[in-house]
Amino acid sequence: MKRRMQSPWMATVQVGDVLRTASGTLRIAREVSRYKDGDLRSITFAIRHCSWTHRPTTSYGYTDLRLMGYEPIGVRIALNSKLDRELSADIADHRRQKLHCCDVRGVLN
Repeated sequence: MKRRMQSPWMATVQVGDVLRTASGTLRIAREVSRYKDGDLRSITFAIRHCSWTHRPTTSYGYTDLRLMGYEPIGVRIALNSKLDRELSADIADHRRQKLHCCDVRGVLN
């Protein structure tokens, strides 16, 4: 099977890791999805700006993450606040959607 073109950090990224975009924006990995072979599939973040869906999260595939220059900064945050738990529940069940984009505005994405 052909290997996916992934950055080395993608093999070890976990929920709670803080990543920086090429422009310097910091984002917290809220969900990490992997293929069966362990390669990174996607990372879900709290959304930065409201969209027409009003969802509180956005996901980027490994190719998008690589092309947008995402890299970890070596910090992992314990996601244990009430908002973190609510956001995690919304991610786990996309039909739930108790939070909206305006609920996560101003938090470290």
